[in-house]
Amino acid sequence: MVGGTDARGRQEVPGQYTVGGMFTHIWSFAGDDDRDDVSMTTIQPAATFFLNKKGTSITFGSETTYNWEADEDHWQVPLSVGLTKSFPRLASRSSEWVWPEATTSRNPSMHRNGMSVCHCRLFPVSQRQVKTILPKVE
Repeated sequence: MVGGTDARGRQEVPGQYTVGGMFTHIWSFAGDDDRDDVSMTTIQPAATFFLNKKGTSITFGSETTYNWEADEDHWQVPLSVGLTKSFPRLASRSSEWVWPEATTSRNPSMHRNGMSVCHCRLFPVSQRQVKTILPKVE
């Protein structure tokens, strides 16, 4: 399989919101003839809104996929919303988040309802990057 990816992000109003997304397409071109062909496009838009200056934010996103090889129900459109809290730590920051997800698809094999819980340590190269990436935590 081969494919390409393009990701973009923009912090429109620093400390208020950030928008971005990723576009990916993969397809198969070689291999055993008895395997299914693959040709899928994925679009992942996201918008994060900072709720306060204490590192709390809410993110809305999707991981929309179009399967060009499917006989029917080509689309899978999961919608998700996540709540994130950032905490300052000595030379880094950490984020914890809860991320429920619901999928809008008629295909039972594509239904994906669930929840993610994560703890993420952030190690920027410089303190300037901390100030650029995350709002000031008071």
